Amino acid sequence: MTEQEWLDRNDAETMLKYMETRATDRKVRLFAIACCRQRPKLLTSKAAQTVVANAERLADGEIPFSGLNYPQDSTAHLPVVEELIECDGYTSAERVISCLRADCSNRVFRRFAGILRDIFGNPFRPVSVSPKWLTPTVLDLAQATYEERILPAGELDTGRLAVLSDALVDEGCNDAALLDHLRLPGPHVRGCWAVDLILGKS
Repeated sequence: MTEQEWLDRNDAETMLKYMETRATDRKVRLFAIACCRQRPKLLTSKAAQTVVANAERLADGEIPFSGLNYPQDSTAHLPVVEELIECDGYTSAERVISCLRADCSNRVFRRFAGILRDIFGNPFRPVSVSPKWLTPTVLDLAQATYEERILPAGELDTGRLAVLSDALVDEGCNDAALLDHLRLPGPHVRGCWAVDLILGKS
């Protein structure tokens, strides 16, 4: 895959395959979770909501596989959501995308590619941050943005992201890729590469 293909593609499956050996389990699992959150009807049961919440905690290392509370509910769409915690992050994401393909409009499926770019950024142009930019104010803003999402979609608040971008500028940040991404309308989800970069998450 070329850089231009990465930037232009709307095929989340091909893009995910490209990232298979480049991405952490956490990142790929969060991508799968974000895709499920784009389908509200998947999360109408408490059991499905529990699975998604557990999958997020699993991705962030808050609970081990052995600590998962697996609900026994057989709602129509729960099997798709259960893929989030069935196995490793990449396989889970691959199965979720495969399951959702038949259930999504082309518009929604194209949105998955945007979410994937939000989480992984541009793998052809890695960005780094200067420790000088990571003041307590910047870190607090980034952490609040990560934690206080807009539910049930699970998207990050673009207003908070804009404030975070301004705070970075105040600390001398001049990295256009980082600042521009924080100011984009989205979608931005948990795992957003810019927020993760500031918080030191991978």
